[in-house]
Amino acid sequence: MHFQIGRFDAYSPDTDAFDILCQILSLSDFKKGAQFKSSSHKIHRFFYELKEEFPDVFCEFFFNSDSEFPFSRQVAESFLRLQETEFITRPNPSLDHYRIEVDLENMSPDPGSKTAQKIQKMAEKFNKEFPSVNDQTSNTIN
Repeated sequence: MHFQIGRFDAYSPDTDAFDILCQILSLSDFKKGAQFKSSSHKIHRFFYELKEEFPDVFCEFFFNSDSEFPFSRQVAESFLRLQETEFITRPNPSLDHYRIEVDLENMSPDPGSKTAQKIQKMAEKFNKEFPSVNDQTSNTIN
């Protein structure tokens, strides 16, 4: 979306990376208390591959030029924002477990939106790539 700040043109994306990530999680199999395990590298690679498949949805995501170890500041900041808002936590010292702390159902995309079906496909891919895990930390952290 283009708008004016004083006499200067400005641009703000209609949907930011955080919103897209929340929508994917809301349509995934993860409910409050569910956990998944992943390295940071695997998460960035997953979104790098999604950008190749859904370039129109991820047009605001930018990755470094290293296809071996892709990194996106937008992905990193979105996961950090999920933690700061306590939507997810990382309840382990190695920081490779993620726990969903809230019910994200109200974050689902509008079914009539042009990206709803694409987000659903992304959520299905997310479920396959990052299956839910149970470990001892899920019983001790509330």
